[in-house]
Amino acid sequence: LSILLVVSVWPGVWLEMGFQLTFAALAGIFAGLSLGANLIQIETTPAMVKFINLCSVCTGAWIGTAPIIYFWTGFFSFLPPFANIIVSPLFSIVCIAFGSFSLLLHFFDVPGASILLNICLFATDIVIFLVRFLERMFS
Repeated sequence: LSILLVVSVWPGVWLEMGFQLTFAALAGIFAGLSLGANLIQIETTPAMVKFINLCSVCTGAWIGTAPIIYFWTGFFSFLPPFANIIVSPLFSIVCIAFGSFSLLLHFFDVPGASILLNICLFATDIVIFLVRFLERMFS
């Protein structure tokens, strides 16, 4: 439904790489989760269910977007599923949780909030370095 809405507002958008990647990733995630659900039917622990879901989402998004990335860039990599399993949780903790908390403290002029923001920025730089390191290692 959202595809129809976007294309009706901007008819040529389906030729844009970002549009194609967005909906290919979503289709891949849905396909990955449905395949992961079949694996979960086997008796597993709650931690294993979370891990299977994480792997299903990462792998599904990669499978959905890899052909489009290759078409537009001529580049193919096996790194994204593995990097996303490591980087997504790190990024969520560092940038979203810690960053939001630091911004909230800064908004209320709590002393030391700017130091927390700088720590968050440094941690984000470390996550970016990790991604680039993994990319060089696997490319």
